Amino acid sequence: ADVVRDVKVMTPELFISASNDCTIRKWNIHSGQCLREIYGHEAYIYSISVFPGGGMEGDFVSSGEDGTVRVWRGEECQQIIRLPAASVWSVWCMSNGDVIAGSSDSVARIFTISAERKAPAATIANFRAKVEEYQSSKGKIDVDSLPGMDALSKPGKKSGDTCMVNNNGIPEVYQWNEVSLQWEKIGNAVGQAPESSSVYQGKEYDYVFEIELDEGSPTMRKLKLPYNKTTDPYIAAQEFLDANNLPPMYLDEVAEFIIKNAGEYQRSSAVQNYDPFTGGQAYVPEGRRQPVSGGGLDPFTGGSSYRSSGGAGNGYTGNVPVESDHHKSQVKVKNTFFPMVDYMTFSSPESYTEKVIQKIHEFNSEVAENLRISEDCLSRLPVLCKLLTTQTSSSIETEHFHVIESVLKWPVDKLFPGLDLLRLSLLHKSGNAHFTGDEDSGKVFLGELIAFAVGSQPEAKNQLLVLRCLANMFALPSSAQLMDYERKWLLSEVSPLYQSDSKPFQTALATLVLNYCHFYASKKCPDGIADCVQCCMRVLNSSFNLEAKFRAMVGIGSLATFDRALVKRSTSSVDLVSLLQPLCSVLDPSKVGNCAEVLLDVIA
Repeated sequence: ADVVRDVKVMTPELFISASNDCTIRKWNIHSGQCLREIYGHEAYIYSISVFPGGGMEGDFVSSGEDGTVRVWRGEECQQIIRLPAASVWSVWCMSNGDVIAGSSDSVARIFTISAERKAPAATIANFRAKVEEYQSSKGKIDVDSLPGMDALSKPGKKSGDTCMVNNNGIPEVYQWNEVSLQWEKIGNAVGQAPESSSVYQGKEYDYVFEIELDEGSPTMRKLKLPYNKTTDPYIAAQEFLDANNLPPMYLDEVAEFIIKNAGEYQRSSAVQNYDPFTGGQAYVPEGRRQPVSGGGLDPFTGGSSYRSSGGAGNGYTGNVPVESDHHKSQVKVKNTFFPMVDYMTFSSPESYTEKVIQKIHEFNSEVAENLRISEDCLSRLPVLCKLLTTQTSSSIETEHFHVIESVLKWPVDKLFPGLDLLRLSLLHKSGNAHFTGDEDSGKVFLGELIAFAVGSQPEAKNQLLVLRCLANMFALPSSAQLMDYERKWLLSEVSPLYQSDSKPFQTALATLVLNYCHFYASKKCPDGIADCVQCCMRVLNSSFNLEAKFRAMVGIGSLATFDRALVKRSTSSVDLVSLLQPLCSVLDPSKVGNCAEVLLDVIA
C-alpha cells in the first residue's frame, strides 16, 4: 500500500481507508484483515465519507487528485461527479444525505438527490459549463511547444518509453522499441494522455490492478495486471493468464474485472469514446447489456448514475430520471450450471508448493528443538510435492508423508504449511489412504483435523485450510464415504464458520457444502438432502461472496435435478425464493443472475 489519507468507520465490525495507491480498502476492525480492495480513482484518494446508515455493503463517497467525487454502493462505483478543479481535497456525507465537497478551486459544493434542495437550472448549467471548460482545457495540446522530429534521433532509455513530437503542426506519439532500437509511431495525439498513470516493469499504463486469485493458498494470491484503456479487455486478460501461467477458467472473471474497474465506455453524440492516441473507438463487448442513454447514464463510466433506494432521480448532477435498464432478458436462460458432473476440489501447481517448502524450512528453524524435522526428511519434500501436483497414479512411499505429520505437531501459528500439503495429499490415492485409513482411523483423523479449525483460539489460516481439506475428502470414494458417515457431526462442528467475512472462507465452505450436495444428489437420501439444502440456504443468507452464493445455487440445483419434490419438502419454498429473487438481477458475474433464474424455474 501507500500513504493512507483517510479512514472512516462503517460498522462496529468494519472500516474503510483511502490511500495514495488509488485504492479504497475495507478492513475488519477486530482482526485488522483487509477484506476487499476497490479500484476506480485514477490518482491519490484524499477523502472518504459514509452515508448515514451505510452498513456493511452500504453507500459511501470518495474524492481525490483526479478531480472527481465518486459515489459507491458496496464495491461498485455508481456515479462519477467531475468538478472543475484539479483536486477534490475533502468530501462529506451530511445527515440529510447530501454530499459536500471542497476542491482546489477554493469552492465548496453541495450535491443532492432531493428535488426540493436541487439548485436552480441556471446554477446547474453554469456548473456543467465550468466542468466542460476545465476538461477541455486539460485536453488541449500546445503543438508549438513540442520538440520537432529531430527528437527521435535520440534513443529511448527503455522499451515502452513514449515521445510526443511536432510533425509539421501535427502532434504525433512514438514509442521506443528496445528490440528494433527505433521509435515506432503509435498514432496522432488528439488530447493529453491521462494525467495519472501507473508504472509496471518499467512501462506506463492507465491502470495497474492487483488481482486476487484463490488457488488454495492460506491467503489470496495477488498478481499485478497492467492495463491500458485502448486494449481489448479480453486480450489483456488472456495475456495476464499467459504471463502468470494461469488456467483459462479465469478468463471471464479477469476480463469482467477489467471492464468493471476501468470503465465501460458508451458511444453517444455527447461523448465520443476515442483512443487519445489513435482516435479509435473504445471497446464495448458485444452482447453485454448496456445502460440506456439519457439522464441515468454517467458519461464517463457508462454506468448508471447513483440513486438512493427511495429516490426517483439523479439529483447530484441534475439529470432527468430514467427507467433502469437492469431488467432480465426475455430469452429463457439455458441451464449450463447443474447437475454437477464431478466434485470440486482445491489443487495447486508445483510452482506454488515451492513457497510451501520454503515456509516449512523457515518455521523448522524457529520451532523448539524437539519438534524440528531432520534434513533427511526435509529433502523428500520436493519429490513429494512434484508427485502430489502432477496427480500421478504412481504410489508414494509412506515415509514421504511423515514430514507432513511432523509439521502438524508444530504450534498453531506454524501449522498452515503442513495443512496445505495435507490438502494436496488428500487428492492423491496414496496420501488419502495414508491419512484417512479405515473407518475407525478415519474418524480419528477427522477429529484431529476439525480440532485445528474449532479448537481454542484457532488461527484463521488453519481454519481456511481445514475447510479445503474437507472439500478434497470427496475426491476419492473411501474418504467420501467417511464424510457421509460423519456428516451430522461435521456440519455441526463447522457451523460457526458461516459467520466469517472472508471471501476465501466463504468460497471454501460453499465448496464443502456443494460437494455434499453432489454426493447425495444420486442417492435420494432424504436426511442428507435436507441437511444439504439447509446448508446451501445458510450460505445464500449469510455470504456476501457471489462465488459462494453461486456454488450454493448449483448445489441446490443438483439435488433438485434428481428429486425436486424432496428438495421442496426439505425447506420452505417461499424462503428459498426470497433468497434467489434478488440474485436474478446480478449482472456481474452474469453466471450468478442466470443460475438464479434457472433455479427458480426448476423449483417452481
